[in-house]
Amino acid sequence: MISFFQKFASYFSPVILWQGAGSSHKHLEVSIRNGHLQLSVPDAIYSNDVNYPPFVEAWKHLHTHEVRGDQVVLVLGFGLGSVTAIADKKHNIRGIHFVGVDNEEVALDTARKYKQSIYRGPWELIDADVMAHLTASVERNSASRVVPKKAALVFVDLFNGAEMHPILLSDSFWQPLKHILADGAKVAINYMSTSTEHQQAFENRISRHFQGIQKLPCGKNYCYIVEKQFQIA
Repeated sequence: MISFFQKFASYFSPVILWQGAGSSHKHLEVSIRNGHLQLSVPDAIYSNDVNYPPFVEAWKHLHTHEVRGDQVVLVLGFGLGSVTAIADKKHNIRGIHFVGVDNEEVALDTARKYKQSIYRGPWELIDADVMAHLTASVERNSASRVVPKKAALVFVDLFNGAEMHPILLSDSFWQPLKHILADGAKVAINYMSTSTEHQQAFENRISRHFQGIQKLPCGKNYCYIVEKQFQIA
């Protein structure tokens, strides 16, 4: 839990909790700024508590989306859990089960340490490469005799610094993701445009796999919300 003193002091000067090289970043910083837990690299902010515009916008549209007890909400690129913090603190969502995936060990360790400041509901945090996790999930689901939990909502926040991860322009990412989604599931994607051509290529890619594409501007970024079609039996 973030202490009162840490939060108070952070309004006058950032309270640095950790700095150094992470498992996948040369320079990483965990801090408290203006009362909010923040994860950043030199050229980008990865998590900023409830002040993370793409997912603030996403939750405005998704907070009423039904998540059944046999389903989960998947966060690819968990960071310090802005997705869960916004759900909890802005929309009083605490009963759904989140599964967060990230390959930055420092971020996940910090999130576990400060869990009560991030999300007061059930979660599972997985230290893994996102593609490796998706591939393993598909294989595990195919081999299991037990009906696996599907994802009713997915949040995608995959960046290398200020650059979007190139895997988001590949069917090798979207195909296995689609495989673990429930019918009617929605996916919120934090997207930063580098050019008109790049944005068009991205929209073309996701339109191959999803329907109902919404494009929501939020500062320099966009939040795309897409939906998996219901399968006809």
